[in-house]
Amino acid sequence: MQQKFIGAHVYFLVLAGALTAGALPAGAQEPPLPPTGPPPVQVFPPAAQDPVGEPELVMKPEQAPRAIDPLRRREQIVAMEGLLTSAVKSGATAAARQMQALEPGLQLFTGVARAKGFYLDDYGVFFHVEIPGVSPSVSWLLNMAREPSAFEGERAQPTRASERATMGFDPDAAYVLAVQQKLIDAMLDYRIDLQSAEWLTVAARDGEGPMNPGQIVESAMMILRVRASDLADYYASRITREEIRRKVEVREF
Repeated sequence: MQQKFIGAHVYFLVLAGALTAGALPAGAQEPPLPPTGPPPVQVFPPAAQDPVGEPELVMKPEQAPRAIDPLRRREQIVAMEGLLTSAVKSGATAAARQMQALEPGLQLFTGVARAKGFYLDDYGVFFHVEIPGVSPSVSWLLNMAREPSAFEGERAQPTRASERATMGFDPDAAYVLAVQQKLIDAMLDYRIDLQSAEWLTVAARDGEGPMNPGQIVESAMMILRVRASDLADYYASRITREEIRRKVEVREF
């Protein structure tokens, strides 16, 4: 009797344990999860770079066009007009010293020196300079001094002598060279704001007309010009005075 009671009690305990185990959720039967740490830091791959293409052209500071004040440049042009006029007078004075040795007291030149400047887009600054002509009597004397043996022939043919004496631009090298050198000095000594690819140009010619109405006079013209980039090198002491003078283009028509 006692054994039956013990067996029934054990059976009841086993049955109760089974029922209790069945009542628990399924997760309760799994082993506990280990403690978790801080969330992992997500590392993004570097952004893809654009494929290398043609290099972008970037102007260097010295190549970039400079901003130029038109009013300031106009003031510089007006000042340069005065300098060129003075340069012509100085050249004429230098030539006159040699001419005075032939015949003191002669009226050497006719007319006055003038200069007018303009700015031309995409070219630079252009000056038109009028040079006083040599008076016909002085020109005649110079011709005689160069060709004394032709004096008799000139007297016998006054018409030919008159034609030679009234040439629009004195061919005497001393006069032309003296004026040319003074104009070049003025171009180099005074600065005008220009872009590196632009030019400073001086066109000089005899400003006097014919002596007689209806007379045709052939006037020669002298063109002097220098590039602004060469002037910039000279002002920055990268080239010498002699080098910049050689870079001045001289043409005669």
